[in-house]
Amino acid sequence: MLNQLRIGAKFNLLLVAVFLLGSIAGGFALSKVLQEKSEAKVVSEALVMLNTINAQRIYTDQQVRPLLENAFGTEQFIAETVPSYGARRVFENLQRLGFEFKQKIYKEAVLDPTNPDDRADEFETELTARFAADESLEEISGFRQVRNVGPIFYIAHPIRIRRESCLACHSTPDVAPRGMVEVYGPNNGFNWELGSTIGAQMVYVPAQQIFSQARQSFLVIMSIFLLVFAAAMLVLNRVLNSTVLRPVQILAQASQLMGAGKIKSEEDVENMEFRRLSNVMKQEDEIGQLSRIFQTMINKIVEREQKLRQQIRQLTIEIDQSRKAKEVSEIVESDFFKNLQHKAKSIRQRDPNLETPEDEEI
Repeated sequence: MLNQLRIGAKFNLLLVAVFLLGSIAGGFALSKVLQEKSEAKVVSEALVMLNTINAQRIYTDQQVRPLLENAFGTEQFIAETVPSYGARRVFENLQRLGFEFKQKIYKEAVLDPTNPDDRADEFETELTARFAADESLEEISGFRQVRNVGPIFYIAHPIRIRRESCLACHSTPDVAPRGMVEVYGPNNGFNWELGSTIGAQMVYVPAQQIFSQARQSFLVIMSIFLLVFAAAMLVLNRVLNSTVLRPVQILAQASQLMGAGKIKSEEDVENMEFRRLSNVMKQEDEIGQLSRIFQTMINKIVEREQKLRQQIRQLTIEIDQSRKAKEVSEIVESDFFKNLQHKAKSIRQRDPNLETPEDEEI
């Protein structure tokens, strides 16, 4: 079936095959690169947010807390001295000030929190268990699917009780500041132990919008690639048609005329398809070289045809002369002619004064 196609169709078929293979390979590589880039962007945003919050926690723990404790004492409960409280307030301010933080979530997910809003869900409880099982594990990240939201990237750091000062509020209700117990009650956020893993510091970044942007970028790039391929295919077809297909068609038509015996003189060459070879012969490529060779062959054929016709005419003349000589010889050698000659001779002998033509061969 492929052998039955024209050169242009074969060329276009080859281009389409190359385009499809290139699109599949390039599209797969591009999709992978854009996916990795999107994931890297999500990770970067999550890390920036997490580092900003941790910086605030360190500032609260090392600067704000000692200052307030010196001013008001350690028995009075002041929420601003709690690093998690300061971190939550900073994140809320970030959400109010910047649109890029509105869809992000920060949570200190604790198994038994003082504030019920910080209670870990099933997924966060599982992460806390993994941190508790492996104390060397300091970070877990990945994607979780949330209904009506789509994929969400998360980064989790363990919340471990590393200092005894943390137990001043979370060991037993009778030791905790009275103000904290009055606000949150005596049933939650107690009986923590030094060195235990009580929860996970979570940062959630919705990835649906970023992945949608990556898909849009993929579609735009592939559309541009398609347009470039279509333009290249159009240009290549025109170049192929003008430099290869059309000259080959001219050569093929000239060959058909030669095969049909329609080349008999130089006038035939000038008045028929062969005159179009002059433009093809100007090309410096292989087609032009073939056309020049073909033109030389045509000229030799015309020259040989003319010589052959001249030889035929000469042979015809010689045949006619030979035929005439033979006919004259046959007449002279006939009995009728001989009797006629004998009678003419007798007449001359009887009347010498009679003017008669002399004997001659007819």
